[in-house]
Amino acid sequence: MIVGERFTLLSLKINTFNLFLQEINGITAALAEELFHKGEQLLQAGEVFSLRPLQLYSISQQLRLAKPTCFTGDAKTDLGHILDFTCRLRYLKISGTRGPVGTSNIQENSLSFDLSVFKSLLQIEISDCSSPQVHGLPSLRSTLATLSIHRSTQSMMSILVPEANEFSQWEPEGAESGCPVTAVVPVWRNLTTLDMSHNCISAVDSSVKLIPKVEFLDLSYNQLSSVENLQHLYNLVHVDLSYNSLRTLEAAHTRLGNIKTLSLAGNQLENLTGLSKLYSLVNLDLSHNQLAQLEEIRNIGALPCLEKLNLSSNPMCIIPDYRTKVLAQFGDRAAEVCLDCKVTTEKELDTVEVLKAIQKAKEVKDRMSNSDKKITEDTNPSAAAPPTSSSSSCLAQQAACSSQEITSREEVPEPPTVLPPVDAAPPPESFNSNTLLLSAEPAQVRHKHTWSPWQPRGWSS
Repeated sequence: MIVGERFTLLSLKINTFNLFLQEINGITAALAEELFHKGEQLLQAGEVFSLRPLQLYSISQQLRLAKPTCFTGDAKTDLGHILDFTCRLRYLKISGTRGPVGTSNIQENSLSFDLSVFKSLLQIEISDCSSPQVHGLPSLRSTLATLSIHRSTQSMMSILVPEANEFSQWEPEGAESGCPVTAVVPVWRNLTTLDMSHNCISAVDSSVKLIPKVEFLDLSYNQLSSVENLQHLYNLVHVDLSYNSLRTLEAAHTRLGNIKTLSLAGNQLENLTGLSKLYSLVNLDLSHNQLAQLEEIRNIGALPCLEKLNLSSNPMCIIPDYRTKVLAQFGDRAAEVCLDCKVTTEKELDTVEVLKAIQKAKEVKDRMSNSDKKITEDTNPSAAAPPTSSSSSCLAQQAACSSQEITSREEVPEPPTVLPPVDAAPPPESFNSNTLLLSAEPAQVRHKHTWSPWQPRGWSS
């Protein structure tokens, strides 16, 4: 029974393998016949041609078999029609599937395929595949201008530098390196657009050194928490980092250079301090973040080229007169800014002018206040300095004199009647008879005081 079971299992495997080979032959024959009839027309139209991983796997397997390219005897099904088409094709789309193909048990994301049969590709889009199953990408470096990878990788390195799995130390072609390297990797010479959105990328690694001519970079819908290594991309113009996990973007100008379009929507940004020097920025999308303070707009209010700004779905949007308060941060350029995809109205501009006038009046008042304070400090420098012993005594003397002056200005109360004794001595010669006059009436004594301005001691009148 055991021998019989083993024989049955082996027979089943052989039959399954033969059936799979028949499916491969059938797939390639059907594709070859289609291209025999429509291939030339498709190439002249310059349209995007779509292939499945199963079809590409079948082509790769057929090329490995020691069989004639036309095993059926029908010239229409010759594999040569496929190879001629792939050599001249310029636009290719590869769409995989999650799960089995149709009613079969074939998992497309487990079928490897080779792209080296494509010699003239300018644009390729790969979706719902796994990066280990894609072979031959380095052969596209000399021709490819647009590369799009979706739901297929966890790192940029596995797509841009698949050789990194074989070499521990590598450097891009033409780079100067002070340390020994095990491989020099050619750069993507003509690649200007890289779209790696909708993947599971958590870092911008050093593989970007191989794409120096990229102008459009889309890394949206990934898992980025920081942005590094983009300083190697000197030609960047459009960058999409939306729907990642970014909380801050410090000194963005040191990594993003002279970009014109930047999308940071769907992140967790709370401040904009790192964007204040992106002087070439024209379009900025900050929607669906955590921006709550209007003061943060000052960081981008001085950007001279900014024309489109999207702040929708941020906490600050619930602030009364939010639009006019944001537009006021742009000063004289308020009319040039399109906020939240809405054209600025004349009414909003009038309100902005009022806010600007109030702000300018406040600034003038603050400047005058600071100027007066400075003049006061310059003309009275001793007011700010701590008093010395001599100055303290002078101040005390002046205070005493001032007190004496104030007292002398007040009306002196009438003293009670005092009669000198009969045998009292005559008044001294220095006694001023004009100071006190004894009334003839015994009931009171009138006090007469002649006031004169205060004079420092030692001065004569």
